[in-house]
Amino acid sequence: MATDFNGDRRAEAGVLVRKAADHRIQMAHQPGQAHRSAAGWTIDYRLQEITGDAARAISTVPGHFVDKPAFGSPWHYHDCALQVAFVLEGSIELGYRGETYARAGKGDILFIPGQVMHDVSNPSADYQVAEITFPGSFGTTEAAMPPRDIDTPARTWGSSDAVRSGSARGIIDYGYPVAAPYDAQFDIRRHVRSRTEPFEAGAGRHDDRFRFIFVMQGWREAQVDGAGLRAGVGDLIVIPGGADWRDSAVSDDYEAVEVRLRA
Repeated sequence: MATDFNGDRRAEAGVLVRKAADHRIQMAHQPGQAHRSAAGWTIDYRLQEITGDAARAISTVPGHFVDKPAFGSPWHYHDCALQVAFVLEGSIELGYRGETYARAGKGDILFIPGQVMHDVSNPSADYQVAEITFPGSFGTTEAAMPPRDIDTPARTWGSSDAVRSGSARGIIDYGYPVAAPYDAQFDIRRHVRSRTEPFEAGAGRHDDRFRFIFVMQGWREAQVDGAGLRAGVGDLIVIPGGADWRDSAVSDDYEAVEVRLRA
């Protein structure tokens, strides 16, 4: 089969690359989705249809916040198991406790379990974000601002929070500190192309329910049943458990965030 790097490709094994450029849609009004009800254009990777509603992934398009300096959500929580957001560009202010705010910037990860209060506002003009939520359908509920001393499992992780756990075939693997009880179901990692170890093509398989790899920088190529799959910046690789995946090449600047759904 000839190599084809255009659009979505899915082998019988189920490995799939969702191309951001192919999934830009106009987001309709969503009653009950407080801070996204008038979001406009978005990228919807349509994970619900390929994961049995186990996950959902969306991303804002570049320039979305240029004309939205007054953007802000009310305090709210989501009826879900977990929301994981990746800051792709710029920065935004957020709070997990009442009257306590900080900024998350490019490369940071927002770990927000379901039913956990949070507030986001004051994005930079170049702010861009992607998120994966579990399961694929969930609700948003507005609520009063929580107290300053509330105990919350929500976290904003920077690059230094990911601890190196090893490397394989020229790609370094870093793990984020997902705490109990969430670590029983989720594992979050960062992949970075090594600058000292050579890349080696190779195959892999896993026993998780799904692994979702979001490309933050560069690109990654693989062969699945003879078909060439390339994922670039903003693209999402979906690898179900038991699927065969053979890496064939990565760029020198390759970097990605992986979310593993264990059960």
